[in-house]
Amino acid sequence: MPSNIGIKRQMLKILLDNNAIDKLQQNIDFIKEYRHRLDIYVPRSVMGEACENKSYNPTWNVISLLKADVKYLPDAVFVLGYTLLDGESCFSSDEIGEVYDNILNQNKSNIADAVIGATAVANDCILITEDKKLYNKMKKFGYKVMNFAELQETITSLHDIN
Repeated sequence: MPSNIGIKRQMLKILLDNNAIDKLQQNIDFIKEYRHRLDIYVPRSVMGEACENKSYNPTWNVISLLKADVKYLPDAVFVLGYTLLDGESCFSSDEIGEVYDNILNQNKSNIADAVIGATAVANDCILITEDKKLYNKMKKFGYKVMNFAELQETITSLHDIN
């Protein structure tokens, strides 16, 4: 089991990156079986990508999220030209701003990743991502992160304990 993840009351509070939605679709039966162990969230920015990405089936993305009983979270930071200022975006603290800055590349080519990572940290969620660069950046700064295989391993081990 990953060592940087604190598990309280055998429930995992997770936030899905857009690429984790694909894994959720492929493993929906597993998610349903262990749903009682998961508190699953998706931030606004990921939901927007899931609905707009034409290379995937946007309808199936949303249906998969509904089947998994995923909850919606507003983005934790507002970034002019990227996130929406619609009354839902949280205005981040200095600490969350620092998380955003830590994840952001020098050339600012990963704004979406920085928003998603900061939202996970702000809401005390484990970020589930298949993006190796984002995963490594989150690990580097000690933020909670897993890929889908690690999530499955952790959930299965929790089930074996009880």
